[in-house]
Amino acid sequence: MHQRLFSLSATTWRYITNQSLLLPLVLLLLLTNLLSWSMVFAFICPWLAAAAIYLYLGTIKDAGTPIFQSIQGRVLMSAMDGLRHIPVSLCYMGLFALPLGAGRLWQIVRKHDVWTRKHTAIFVGFCCVSLTVFFLPKVLFIAQSVLFQKESLWLNQYAQRMPLLKGDYLLDLAVGNIQLPGVNGQPVVSIGKWWWPITFAALGVAGLIFLKSVDTFYDVRRQKDENNVLHSRSNQRLFLLLWGLIFLAVAYNPGRFFVFDRYLIPALPPFILLLAYEMNRFKLKGAMRLATFSCTLLYIFSVVCLQDYMGWNSAATAAQNKLMTVYGVKSESIRGLDTFNGWYNSDNFMRIYKTKKWQDANLTGLGPWVFDDEYIVASKQPKPGYEEFDRIPYFSWLGMQQREIVIYKRGKNEKKDILF
Repeated sequence: MHQRLFSLSATTWRYITNQSLLLPLVLLLLLTNLLSWSMVFAFICPWLAAAAIYLYLGTIKDAGTPIFQSIQGRVLMSAMDGLRHIPVSLCYMGLFALPLGAGRLWQIVRKHDVWTRKHTAIFVGFCCVSLTVFFLPKVLFIAQSVLFQKESLWLNQYAQRMPLLKGDYLLDLAVGNIQLPGVNGQPVVSIGKWWWPITFAALGVAGLIFLKSVDTFYDVRRQKDENNVLHSRSNQRLFLLLWGLIFLAVAYNPGRFFVFDRYLIPALPPFILLLAYEMNRFKLKGAMRLATFSCTLLYIFSVVCLQDYMGWNSAATAAQNKLMTVYGVKSESIRGLDTFNGWYNSDNFMRIYKTKKWQDANLTGLGPWVFDDEYIVASKQPKPGYEEFDRIPYFSWLGMQQREIVIYKRGKNEKKDILF
């Protein structure tokens, strides 16, 4: 009974956290030798419930955004995304787990763990293959331009260093304000090429994770060959490894156009636990101090970026509210935050354009849920023909200085395109 209740609760949680249904699958893979019919039923329940809900939504003609999108016209792009997904994802895991990775590297350098030529080959091989995959789109773009006098611009959109995912919230140094027009790609604070050492450090930690994955699978295979019984710690490590790898794998979907870095966060806890397990085997004060120092720096960076994100976001929201309450501007005439436009304009937008799909939010070409961009809320000049109308200041811990969100108004001589 408890198993059934836990599985049914997992179904509900699935629609909150998106990936909780995968944990029963991981357990199922581990308990194949101990299965009973009640356990099988408990594991299947959440999947059956999810299938029933999916079929029900499929019968509603006015269901809105489809779960999957057509990949016609972007097959090659989807294939490239799939090829890059695991190396890129593990590199992000390495970035987020840098403190533990630093401590683990300290243990290896101080020779408190066995490190063989085989380990070196696997570690270096993973790093080299990953870097090759990172540079592959750029190499293909240059080769196509030189050999065939032809350019596929989509190949030139991939990054070779961190941040590796396009459209991320981790935008250069800060948590980027990608929702503001004219800002994406040019953050207020940029460290540029300084990302290269960070990329190599993250890739090094990712190599340690990959190496531990290979060792875990090897240990499991060797123990099963000997007596077909796994030790408890091997079982635990296998569970964590399957948890992390499956969560990373499902983040990629050829029917979705983007993978955001936040989609990878559910896979972080098991990999952190794997690294922590390895560090715990050799209790070195130097490794612990290095891990603690690195963790403190990462924590400070996270808090500073969060404050910066909340600072400009609050200022942008205040600017939009000021336009509506003080200046009497209609929401349909404002190009601001995507969330602001969606909150005030999405119902009318979908009614006028006869759509229920969020992919159609930019049918006007002016931004998500925007009818007219007479007023634009941004942190810099969005495009020619606009004049400064008002400013909303905010203080950012990122650089410890005051910055401003600016309201721009379209010039009198500029063409207007208003639906209301």
